[in-house]
Amino acid sequence: MLIKSTIEDKSMQSANVNIDKRQLERDKDTLEALADCEAGNLIDGDKVMEWLESWGTEDEKAPPQG
Repeated sequence: MLIKSTIEDKSMQSANVNIDKRQLERDKDTLEALADCEAGNLIDGDKVMEWLESWGTEDEKAPPQG
């Protein structure tokens, strides 16, 4: 039982490290996005919707640039 418990503990630690890394990456991405917003680097929502609506059509558009 001790061996099984130790293996499970190490497995949980590994899973927690992976979750922590993903959370740090999301936090970094969020902070970058907020900095872009504060700097006025935004893309008009209508342009984004027009681009999304073109997906899968013969006239698929390039992503809008800010």
